[in-house]
Amino acid sequence: MALPEPPARPVTNWVGSLAATDTLDALATDGVIIAGAFLVSVELGIITAVAIITHEVPQEVGDFLVLLHSGYSKRQAFAFNMLASAAMVVGGVAAYYALQTVHQWIPMLLGIAAASMIYVSVADLIPGLHTRRGPSATLQQTVLIVAGDEVTGVTVMRMDEGLDTGPILNQLEEQIRPEDDAGSLGARLAHNGGMLLVGVLRMLPTGTVPARPQDDRLATWAPRLLAADRVLEWSLPADAIVRRIRAFAPDPGATTTFHGEPLKVLVAGVDHDPSPRGTPGTVVGTDLRGVLVASGEGAVRLVEVAPAGRKRMAASAWARGARFAGDERLG
Repeated sequence: MALPEPPARPVTNWVGSLAATDTLDALATDGVIIAGAFLVSVELGIITAVAIITHEVPQEVGDFLVLLHSGYSKRQAFAFNMLASAAMVVGGVAAYYALQTVHQWIPMLLGIAAASMIYVSVADLIPGLHTRRGPSATLQQTVLIVAGDEVTGVTVMRMDEGLDTGPILNQLEEQIRPEDDAGSLGARLAHNGGMLLVGVLRMLPTGTVPARPQDDRLATWAPRLLAADRVLEWSLPADAIVRRIRAFAPDPGATTTFHGEPLKVLVAGVDHDPSPRGTPGTVVGTDLRGVLVASGEGAVRLVEVAPAGRKRMAASAWARGARFAGDERLG
């Protein structure tokens, strides 16, 4: 089937976004990874640079064709690709000298870079301890909080032809704290992962990385998280509801409704008063500490919320504006 004729003028909006994204990726990701690899060893730096350049060739060819079809001339499309490629060199040189003076940044920068360029030295940095597999593995800390697990961690593994089935090169456990949400836990995992990855990169040239096979009997499937998973079910026990709130905070946030309008719940706690609370979802009290909502077992105290179209706020402040009348319900 023949392609439709290209437009008479370039489609500047999305092509500009393509240019900015491609250049930023080359500058901040590819360059940092190559610089970090060279700081470990020249041999590793060369191998990493060749791997990234090999990956970039088909991507740049695709960008070139997209630009041609959008109305750009061959010279303009070629100039765009050269600009993006030059950004990688600039980023690499700048990162090489910068990382020599601020060594404490190396683990964090490599962790951030590895999040989008996970195949450095054919290694894979995973936020988890590799006992669950599935398409949502990069959000595993969210699943773990919902499930009530007490420990997670980071894993560096060698890639093979399977789905996260390669041998484990190193692991580091991290406790899930009672006050953790996905944001605070994810930040610690990123920091730990960066340090772990640096250690593996330093050991790779010596051939002393102790690879060990995974135990497939311990693997379980991690289902993909959907928008429906964010919706709070007030018939559940209070501790299960609070875990779900923590799991989706600070973004995108667990949700419920009030008077038909969406309401995000970002911070909440379990109320330990054993007295009866009424129908699940009913607002049973408000004070300076927040809004108390009945659940299937116990009650949940909303501490911070974000009403539709408004910024996050204290639940007590939201309650003053909501002006509850009678048996108000959420959900």
